[in-house]
Amino acid sequence: MIKFYGAILVISVTTYLGFKGAAVLGKRTRQLKAWLRIIKIMETEIAYQARVLPEVWQRVAGLSNDEPELKLQFQRLTENLRYDSEKDMQTLWQELIWSQQQTLLKEDLVILQDLGSYLGCTHRQDQVAKLKNCYQALEINLQRAEKKEKQFTGIYRYLGFATGSILVLFTF
Repeated sequence: MIKFYGAILVISVTTYLGFKGAAVLGKRTRQLKAWLRIIKIMETEIAYQARVLPEVWQRVAGLSNDEPELKLQFQRLTENLRYDSEKDMQTLWQELIWSQQQTLLKEDLVILQDLGSYLGCTHRQDQVAKLKNCYQALEINLQRAEKKEKQFTGIYRYLGFATGSILVLFTF
């Protein structure tokens, strides 16, 4: 009877680990979707509302409730820009972008980092054009990430269950 419960426990734990591994793949897609929403907000605020960057970041922070980490990062960015930080806008933007390296790939980070060199430094139409280009590039990356997530999610889940089953077969 103890072997039975042990086998169930081992299979359950490895299956859980498989599901956990699959969830990590989904984190990048969620993060990219959040960035796409943020870019659309930025585009609207800069193009139609003609707001300055601290107001744009404050608006982004207010509308990023589904991603608390990003919301906090944009609130910090707003505070640093408003209170005459020693760092310039591009440095603050780079810090914000590179704080995302745990979930986003380098190709995503490079696209977002390139955007920072235009924000606040060029004319409004140039900023909007760059935001549109960034949106399109991230949308392509999102499609790739979703494809990869679909492809590997099932594999991770199955691998977790299969690993547990093999362990049970060899040890019991």
